[in-house]
Amino acid sequence: MNGSGFAEFDRLTELFVRARDVLERVVREHDLPREASDFLAAAVLPHVELVEAASRAAAEDSLQQRVRPPRVTRPTGNELAAIDHARIVFALLPHLPNQEARWPMRWPHAGYGDVDPPRRPSELAARIEELERHVWWTAAGRPSLDDPAYRRTFGFFDTAAWLGSRIIGGAA
Repeated sequence: MNGSGFAEFDRLTELFVRARDVLERVVREHDLPREASDFLAAAVLPHVELVEAASRAAAEDSLQQRVRPPRVTRPTGNELAAIDHARIVFALLPHLPNQEARWPMRWPHAGYGDVDPPRRPSELAARIEELERHVWWTAAGRPSLDDPAYRRTFGFFDTAAWLGSRIIGGAA
């Protein structure tokens, strides 16, 4: 990859590509080398936790605005970027071209067209928690490959890697 000119975006794209590749190896080979487990725990989980924290903060602020006057909070740029990126990836997941989907197991549907994107903040928060749970279980050596939620987790990283690669690669 040549790079987009935005170092943080390039770093995230590399993170998603590597995460997708680790998850793909787990599905294909039922193997998780120690360095791959460490990568999930040390690099991927902190990013997912950042997304979850930003989602939780947004939900709390929304609730507080209904109960009492709004409290002014200043999310960090990283938090805003992380949650916005996650929203985009979840929205694009069912639209990933079938030929680009890399889910390695047989499935009744090609691609991820059967995966509904989160439509409400509560659904987004639940999907992010699901993402965190399955990354953690995989890092701990207990992936749940037959669980449709694992496929959605894989699809998240697959779509994020595809999106980043398209932007970095200059494809339209």
